[in-house]
Order: sequence, then structure tokens, then C-alpha cells
Amino acid sequence: MVEDTGPGPVADYLPHVVAVPVPAGTADTLLVSGGCFFNGYSFLGNGVAAVIELYDGQDATGTLLAVVSLASGATDHMGPASKAVFCRNGLFMHRVSGNSKGAAYVQLFP
Repeated sequence: MVEDTGPGPVADYLPHVVAVPVPAGTADTLLVSGGCFFNGYSFLGNGVAAVIELYDGQDATGTLLAVVSLASGATDHMGPASKAVFCRNGLFMHRVSGNSKGAAYVQLFP
């Protein structure tokens, strides 16, 4: 259990933010299998337009965290943020359409 022992959010006491690579493709991907803090993302529409949904969970039935819509060749970035969203059940990426690549920024539990 992480305990807040000083000023600032609990996430300040976790390890540094790491980038979880998302290889180019169209397949859904479980990015983190356990609890983590979601800090942001950087995605590219890889040659075609793409729509990505990120969920707290092991699949696309979890709690929706973000929807990213990308034009062909366009990028979208969020974070890494100073505040993070707690994902109790993991971080899942559902590729709704298109081809995309990039990274998700997370803080993993030790």
C-alpha cells in the first residue's frame, strides 16, 4: 500500500514515469496487467486515420479513460502529467480503427 506521507499527491512517491511502447498495428493490446497510474500517451496515426480507446482493465469492458482520434500521419500527446489516473485493473488499449503506434506513460507499482 502506498501511503501519502507529505505534501503532494500519492503518485509523487511512486517510481518514475515509464513509457510502455505500443508497436505499430491494428490489434488490441494489454499494456499493463496490474495496477498502475496512467500519466499520458503519445500516438501516431500510422499511414491511415486511427481511433484508440484506453481502459482501466484487462479488456475493452473496463472503465474508459481516454479516446484518441488521429488523422493519417498525425500525432496526439497528453502528458506525462503531474497528476495521474489510478488504474486498479491494468491498462488496456482497444484499437477501434486504423493503424497506430506510440507509447503510454505509466507509473508501475514496485
